[in-house]
Amino acid sequence: MQGKKNRILKVALTILVLVTAFRLALPFIVTRHVNNILNQLEGYNGSIGNVNIQLLRGAYQIENLKVFKDQGSEEIPFIDIPLTDFSIEWNAVLHGALAGEVRFKKPILHFIAENKIAKDTTTRLSTQPEKKVNWPDQIKRLMPLKINRLTVNNGEITFSDFSTNPQVNLFLHNVQLDATNLSNTKDNPEELPSRVYFQALSAGNGQLNIAMKINVLKEVPDLDMDLRLENVNLSELNNFFKAYAKADVERGGFNLYAEVEVHDGQISGYVKPLFNEIQVANWSNDQAQPTTMVWQSMVDFLTQTFKNQRKDQFATRVSMEGEITQVDTPFWPALWNVFSNSFVKAFESTASNTVSLASASPMANNTAIAEEKKSKRELRKERRKEKREQKRKLKKERKEKEEMEKADKKETKDNS
Repeated sequence: MQGKKNRILKVALTILVLVTAFRLALPFIVTRHVNNILNQLEGYNGSIGNVNIQLLRGAYQIENLKVFKDQGSEEIPFIDIPLTDFSIEWNAVLHGALAGEVRFKKPILHFIAENKIAKDTTTRLSTQPEKKVNWPDQIKRLMPLKINRLTVNNGEITFSDFSTNPQVNLFLHNVQLDATNLSNTKDNPEELPSRVYFQALSAGNGQLNIAMKINVLKEVPDLDMDLRLENVNLSELNNFFKAYAKADVERGGFNLYAEVEVHDGQISGYVKPLFNEIQVANWSNDQAQPTTMVWQSMVDFLTQTFKNQRKDQFATRVSMEGEITQVDTPFWPALWNVFSNSFVKAFESTASNTVSLASASPMANNTAIAEEKKSKRELRKERRKEKREQKRKLKKERKEKEEMEKADKKETKDNS
């Protein structure tokens, strides 16, 4: 009896030792797996800090993930993520599905101007890698489960060009992203079962909001997107205009509206930029070269020519039609929109809602895009009303046809 108890105790201790050893070794196993993935990124090299295992949550965390371009800056990483969290999405488990959740905390994406040499360094810099990398696939390799939710908290996206004079630095700060039901664990019967909400603060203190319905399970995802970039102060982007347009913008506001729909690889929609109270070139303070001053005067002349004087705004609308791989943006319709804005009526500072697109549900912090506008609801009501009228008409026609057939049969019977 005593010998049997000792054997059970030895087996229990052996299992405990093995489990403890596995738990202690697990961070090193995961670290090796992550490093193998980073080493396989063609055109990149990467490194990580610590790996933390949290078995009770069904999660693990990667600290200080950095990815550099092989031919890029040695000081500025292309990707810099202080903390990445991979875990089981317990909300999906409650719906009867085993799926994962990925959270990026304070990630930064750095884009640097292509094939330029900064004046203060000999490092060759470029915005994009020469080798294409499928980043979603790399994230999936780091997550052993199907990803059903992906979030970004307090992210940042930057663009820099160190070769220009003045140097250009653009950014999106305070990036918030929430993509839910990506694997459709809720069995949503809609054609676009997933939701994506994106927010950011742009250079010039503009607010960027994107709301999207999407089906990522298709090879070429279908989507329905609304985009708004509002209240950008153009004077704060003056380095950008001086560097690339040789124009000095003293004041002005900028808004951008877009609605895009993709279905079976076909894209439709529009992009509408709108400038308010724009003023280019201050001749009294301008010390630029003669060629720069001439260009500034041309920019100012065109802006004043095509500006709607009543609303003091300059806008156009560019339609998009074609395949998702090659969007066709015709030149002449865009040019006509500029003239119609100038001589007929000004664009209102709202999206036109001419494409049947996703509604913009607000995020939890009430700073996301507003709910779907009244005009969209009215349009849907009109369509439903038309369908009901068509059904009634068809029903009436079928009834009349049946009555005529009965009358013909009766007449035939009477004659016989």
